[in-house]
Amino acid sequence: MNMSLPRRSLLVGGGAVLSALAGCTDLGSGGSHEMDLVFVNYTSEVRRLRIELLRHDGEEYRDALAYDEEVEIPSEDEDSAGLVRKYDVVPRRRYLVRVLLWGGRGQWHHYHFFPGESTTEPEQERLFIRVYRDDEADELYVRFT
Repeated sequence: MNMSLPRRSLLVGGGAVLSALAGCTDLGSGGSHEMDLVFVNYTSEVRRLRIELLRHDGEEYRDALAYDEEVEIPSEDEDSAGLVRKYDVVPRRRYLVRVLLWGGRGQWHHYHFFPGESTTEPEQERLFIRVYRDDEADELYVRFT
């Protein structure tokens, strides 16, 4: 009869631990689930821009600002576009992305980023910021993908 009490305690304790861990699907994976930024320049000149990533849950600008940097993207060459990649810059979550392109029209370009649920590699989330020139209007513009 004394044997059943420790066994019962063990089962109850083990059940409580398993219940507590049931929602932890990322336990032990070692992945940081950080987001990369990839800047691509499809113009013949070096381009500078300022990028800000703002969290949606921030009450004020300083609380919402998760990332703020100026980036210089090389010009395209004969074989490929200019490319800069920043690894693991922020945790993978929703952001308001703001980009100011130097030499552009002096306006911020905005994009609402939502992490992809269907990506085959969720820990490899990337946001592409592409710079183009509209030859007809002779203006620079930014596209987010």
